[in-house]
Amino acid sequence: MGRDLIVRLPRPGGSRVPWSVIDRESGEEIAAGLVVGERPPLEGVERALYLAPSSDLLVRNLILPARGDSEARQAAPFAIEEEIAGSLEDTAIAVGRRRADGSRWVHAADKALVERWQRIASSINVRPAWLLPEAMALESEAGDLLIADEDNDVVFLNRTGTGPVCGRIEAEPSAILFPELLAQLRPGSVAMTPRVRLPGLAAEAAPKTLHAMAPVDFARAASGLPDAVLRDLPALLGNRHSASTDWAALASPFRRAGVLAIAALVLFAGFSLGEGLYLRSEAARLDLRAETAFREAFPDVTRVVNLEAQLRQRVGTSQGGGSDFLALTAAFAGLLEDGATLNIDALRYDAASGALSVSATYPGFDSFEALRDRALSAGLLIEDEGARQDGAQVRGEFRVRFSR
Repeated sequence: MGRDLIVRLPRPGGSRVPWSVIDRESGEEIAAGLVVGERPPLEGVERALYLAPSSDLLVRNLILPARGDSEARQAAPFAIEEEIAGSLEDTAIAVGRRRADGSRWVHAADKALVERWQRIASSINVRPAWLLPEAMALESEAGDLLIADEDNDVVFLNRTGTGPVCGRIEAEPSAILFPELLAQLRPGSVAMTPRVRLPGLAAEAAPKTLHAMAPVDFARAASGLPDAVLRDLPALLGNRHSASTDWAALASPFRRAGVLAIAALVLFAGFSLGEGLYLRSEAARLDLRAETAFREAFPDVTRVVNLEAQLRQRVGTSQGGGSDFLALTAAFAGLLEDGATLNIDALRYDAASGALSVSATYPGFDSFEALRDRALSAGLLIEDEGARQDGAQVRGEFRVRFSR
């Protein structure tokens, strides 16, 4: 049947971490020691059981309103919140798998203490590994309430379905607390080791059956727990410890190659993203420039929806006058080159009337009259459509057509 490594986890502030190697079939202790000293002999060891102090590990057996493991993990903190000594932020909580009756084991302990327990388990590195309250070693005994002494403490396991599942109390105060506990739980049968005493027990609180239980070696007793029981326990040490195969260790030779591959993929993705953002920015900039040029050429346009279609329509309209548009534009351009002091703001061609509509800025009205005189000499007719004084300049609108 193989061997078990049993490790007794420390309480807060405790330093001793004793271990035992137990032969499961015979119950014989093969070796024992402390974690800080000699490393346990792991030959033939098939599983590790970490016994947590029942006073520092909150254990509850609950039916949680959850359809799956994920919802159960979310519901567990709210189910035990009132029983936790500290805040939820400082508490590590784990939920076991759903059993046939719908219940789950829920374990909770101080987060800093659990992290210390995890470091101990990682230093030993035996899989699978299970964390359980030391009181669970009493599981093979019969009775509704099991009470056993160890050193100067009393450990109990409660099967009544109400109150705490397990606990560990100093022997002296237990003589006061246990009569009250029995009065609350009303167990039908109680089993106790010989050194446990329950003075002052009221007759109505006395169990129907009270029998003696042999002194308990918690390491040997825990080694007798079957795998089926352990698999239902929460993985408070982390899922990697409860797995029988250390997949992380098997994957370690490929870790460096994987990291390099991921780095190359991230760099490629970053380059592609940067290139895409640059091209998108350039496209947006070109679209803006094209729209600006379109608005300057056709200032009467108030809204640009489809630049390409609107430009095609405008050019088609301009081309409706055939060669007149090109000839008129060329003649007007030659007129401007002949010493004119005008700045053209906008220019558009009306194919129906065969005229150019011009918006321009010039120094004064005399400049406009001089332009009209030169236009007549060049065979062009300029029709004034209004002008206004704007500071030292004049802004005017006029039409240009051939005089013939």
